[in-house]
Amino acid sequence: MTHQHKACLFYLMALIASIMLLSACATKTLPTPTLPVAILSTNYGNIHIELDTKNAPISANNFINYINAGHFKALSFYRTVNHSNDNHNLKIGVLQGGLNANISESFKGPLAPINHESTKLTTLTHNRGAISLARGNLGSAQSEFFISTLNNPHLDEGGLRHPDKQGFAVFGRVVKGMDVVDTIAALPANGAFGDPYVKGQMLSERVVVNKILLKQ
Repeated sequence: MTHQHKACLFYLMALIASIMLLSACATKTLPTPTLPVAILSTNYGNIHIELDTKNAPISANNFINYINAGHFKALSFYRTVNHSNDNHNLKIGVLQGGLNANISESFKGPLAPINHESTKLTTLTHNRGAISLARGNLGSAQSEFFISTLNNPHLDEGGLRHPDKQGFAVFGRVVKGMDVVDTIAALPANGAFGDPYVKGQMLSERVVVNKILLKQ
């Protein structure tokens, strides 16, 4: 190999190395995709909820639509369920909130009901900190939701907590402020109730969400 050929080969290898280095740097500097976060402000502190618009787009965007439309100005937490006050034989732990603080069966949310996104479909499960939509029949979820204060496998698809065994739709998780959730969930629950099923679960004083900030 001549000196000239060696020089050409050297520059070619240097060029290839430079391209590979630039490619690696570009890959490292690409921004990591982030999910929107809703920050719920209460008198007990803030709760940061990551909304999984990637895996549960219907349910997560429903929550976002309620925020953007201003419907959650009357949002509050009003029901707490744990193993000591649960009136079901399959025990769970949740803190429930939304617009229907009286748990009226005639209540209709301001936005239309949405299709159900099962945990099997989304792969999101009811681990502690998960936020899910409350519902009656399939496709009836609107403004009511709950945060799991315990791991709640009975609420996943296939679980027996709901008669239709389709579970509830998880659409995000608490990423900060779970201690605030626990504090609210431990408040006295001697509020008025119409349905014996929720006896001992209605907060004596509902906890109002003073403000919601959506970070996208």
